Amino acid sequence: MKDKNKTKAQLIDEMETMRKQIAELEAAKSEQAQGALKESQRYFRALLNQLHEDVIVIDREYIVRDVNNTFLSTTGHHRDQVLGKHCYEISHGYNQPCDKMGEDCKLKE
Repeated sequence: MKDKNKTKAQLIDEMETMRKQIAELEAAKSEQAQGALKESQRYFRALLNQLHEDVIVIDREYIVRDVNNTFLSTTGHHRDQVLGKHCYEISHGYNQPCDKMGEDCKLKE
């Protein structure tokens, strides 16, 4: 084995070099993943805004996470007025879910 003749200090230096190389590779991978994520988000946004129907993206808690431009045009809302609010606040002006106001919640179906 060629490493038998190396000193402990030399082996430690080689390990440090390999650790740095691994860290650089991980950083490059992370940057690549972030780039792919941003591209995916751009694609989703473009697709969402090309639809001619009102679209509201909500999470499981009924919080509005995104809307398309058609929705904004139809309703006259601004994006910052709706993002982060509950859908029932936007659609009905309620402060609690529709089913608690005596209406069927179409989203639960």
